[in-house]
Order: sequence, then structure tokens, then C-alpha cells
Amino acid sequence: MESRHYTRADFHPLFDYVERIVRTEKLPTAVVAVASKDGLIGMEAFGTWPCGASVKTDDIYLLFSVAKPFTAVAVAQLWERGLLHLHEPVVKYLPHFGKNGKEAITIWHLLTHTSGMEQKVLERILTEKPPPEIDILGEIVSAGVERPCGAKKTYNYLLAFSTLGEIIKRVSGKGHDVYMREEIFAPLGMVDTSFYHGAMDEQRVIPVVNPFEMNVESFYRGKYPAGSLFGTAPDLVAFGQSLLNGGTRDGHSLIKPVTLRNMTTPHTMGIEPFDKPDFNGVEVGLGWLLPVQSHSLIQRDMYGHHGAGNSMFWIYPNDDLVLVFLSNYAAPAQQGFQWDYICNVFSSCIGLRG
Repeated sequence: MESRHYTRADFHPLFDYVERIVRTEKLPTAVVAVASKDGLIGMEAFGTWPCGASVKTDDIYLLFSVAKPFTAVAVAQLWERGLLHLHEPVVKYLPHFGKNGKEAITIWHLLTHTSGMEQKVLERILTEKPPPEIDILGEIVSAGVERPCGAKKTYNYLLAFSTLGEIIKRVSGKGHDVYMREEIFAPLGMVDTSFYHGAMDEQRVIPVVNPFEMNVESFYRGKYPAGSLFGTAPDLVAFGQSLLNGGTRDGHSLIKPVTLRNMTTPHTMGIEPFDKPDFNGVEVGLGWLLPVQSHSLIQRDMYGHHGAGNSMFWIYPNDDLVLVFLSNYAAPAQQGFQWDYICNVFSSCIGLRG
């Protein structure tokens, strides 16, 4: 079937729906963008800063777990270059990692949320005041396991991807934040995407609305590859367009098409499912969420990720579309909002041609 040329008018119901969510205070702010591999279709911002100024489409948001696919792409690049292998044990790269039952965990287990690693340190980071001094490598080494690796899909908020960050550092010789800036963000022109740094233009960073009073600052200052990433809708659109083009944008090859296909194919079929309600029917690729059996979604042919502030990034490969949605409320379900509502309104706009 011929691909359709979309216009902003096709997605009027989506933009109208997001405007209504913000106006009725289910979310404090939102930026939504839709693009194809060839260009931007529409992008709008809704809501206001605490000072009353209107949110802009290039304001910077804390992306939380939308960071995870970027970490996965970094690992995939090193895999392509022959610098690591996904089915080798982590102890090959981090010799002290094998303590407390972790000796069989591989890079693949880390990417697919099947490592079984405990992550008690996250509670310390988010609750202790003043912010604790965290030796993340020490926490990785000393962590135990909650279950054998490969036995169950258990969403690992922090430590599994922090372990991947340490592997990136050992293999590339650069911190994960530097590596991703040089190998992913800069080549794609993602000028406003970064892990926290002192030179960041904080006047453009939308504050997180945080009803549970989590220590969010402690979290993002840790530069954790699992979720301490800041970015904008235009930057995420650029990332999405590279993926829609098979891993290439403006002549820069991010990853090879065959690698991307591998990353976005379900790797966890047959493994005991997640017990998180918002992960019902979700399988995992290599760092990507794949809601291939989700009964809450109209359209399931998609891959991407969502984060704690309710930001999300989804690729619809057969429709040649990327959906970016950014918000800043750390407990959206408390307000009666769920991420899949946005995806379903989006799907209704594209008409489900398949």
C-alpha cells in the first residue's frame, strides 16, 4: 500500500486531546511532536512555567527512562565494532561484578530487563536528604539478585543500565555521557540533549512537578544512563528520523539497519512477564519496549520507551512516523492519566492502514 503524506490537520485530534489534558490539569505541561523520516509534521507546546510564561516547543525536559534506548544504541554501536558481545558475561568487562550471584549475568540480560538484579540503591537516591554520596560502581558490585537471570522480565529502573554505562566506559575509554555526546547527540544535531552538566541552560529546563517529594535533583545530578538525560522534542524528532531511515540521518550512520532490526525485535518471548500494570503485554528488544501483546493499545506495531515524568518516544515503522510526547509530572496515574491514551488517539489519526 502506498505511504500517505500526512499533514498537521491529520493530527488535529491528537493536539486537541493534549491541549485538553493540560487545560484540565491532568498534566502541568506538554510538548507533542509528530514527524516522518522526511520532516516535521506538527509540534506544539501546552501549559505554563511556574512563573506564568508559556511553555515553548524547544524547552528542555528531564526524560527519565527515555534515556534507556540511547544507552542501548551506544552498546549496539560497540557491538557492531567488535568491542563487546551481548552474550558474554559482564564479569569479562567488570571483573568484580560476579559477587552475590551475578556471575552468569550477560550484557543481553541487562538490556532485556532479565538480569534479576536488585536495585535498592534507587530508593536511597530518591528519598535520602541531604542527597547521599553514591559510589555507583560500588553499588553495582555489591548488589545481589532477586531471581536467577533470564527467569523473569523485571523492569530494572537503575542498576542494570548503570552497569551498561560502566561497560561503555571500560570498552570505549570514555564516560557514557561523553561517549553518547560524541557518538550520538552531536552527529545527529541534538544540541539540547545531555546528561546534567554545570553549563546547562537551566533557565530552559522545565521543573519536574513532584507530588511524592522524590529527590529528583539527586537523581539527575548522578548522570545515570538509565534516566538522568535531558532533552527537547526537536532533538527526539531528529533521533526518531534517524531510526525511521534505518539508522541514518543527514549522511550520518548511527547504527546499521540490520542492528536496528535486531534491537527492535522481541527478545523476551516466553520469559515470565512483567508484573507492572503499565507493562502488560510488553516484550523487550535490546533496550526498547515492544507492546506486541498489549490489549490496551489500538496499534501495537511500535517500539520506544516512556519515562517517569510521563515523557515518551515511540516509533511506528510501518507508518513511517515518530511520536514524541514530553511532560513533567512525576506521578501521572495519580491524576487519572495513562500513557497509552495518547498512543491510541495518535493511532486513530493515522487510520491503521494495515
